Amino acid sequence: MRRSRLAFSLPEVMIASAIAVTILGITAYFIVESTRATLKGTAISQNNMDQWSLTSRLMLDSRQANGMAIYDDLVTTSLTFEKRITTPTSQGNLLIFSRSYIPSGSNPNTNPSYSRIIGYLYKEDKKTLYKFEYEVSSAEQTPTPASLEDILINNKGNFSLEPQADGIEPIKSGGKVFYFLAPSYAHIAFLAREGTNKLTKDAKLIEASFIVRN
Repeated sequence: MRRSRLAFSLPEVMIASAIAVTILGITAYFIVESTRATLKGTAISQNNMDQWSLTSRLMLDSRQANGMAIYDDLVTTSLTFEKRITTPTSQGNLLIFSRSYIPSGSNPNTNPSYSRIIGYLYKEDKKTLYKFEYEVSSAEQTPTPASLEDILINNKGNFSLEPQADGIEPIKSGGKVFYFLAPSYAHIAFLAREGTNKLTKDAKLIEASFIVRN
């Protein structure tokens, strides 16, 4: 009687091992790519929701304001009337929406009395955009209205900065996120990171324009 062969030859073992390694490699590749696609899709979806929420807030705040100013930053040396950014396409990291009025009986040329300000501040070191709101005190409204710059300087240490978006960067190195286009007309543009790990890391350009009606 012929005895059955119970062992594989070395070439057969090598071929089988090569096939198994190939199958495992292909399987691992598809698992990684599937995971990447899932994580990236989640990151993009979350990013889109966050940015839609941010631009919606900017639009809403701009419609509630009757004044707007852009400065380089929320530091005393930048907060002067002369340093307001007023050249088309010039950039800054501080956007201020304001509500103001001319006190009853005042000369039309009198400085406006500010009642409320809303600010958006981008901090480059944090890669984060913050928002703050401030109800102007009656002492700063009458009898002599304080300027917008004085209100910002005198109260900036008490502003509560609330994060609105993180992982964002200017389009160009050293650039800013807010663009002055014309009086009462501005633009925001930045790169938003869609993920933080190597499977999802990417950047998306976010832009929005808004106008303040006096």
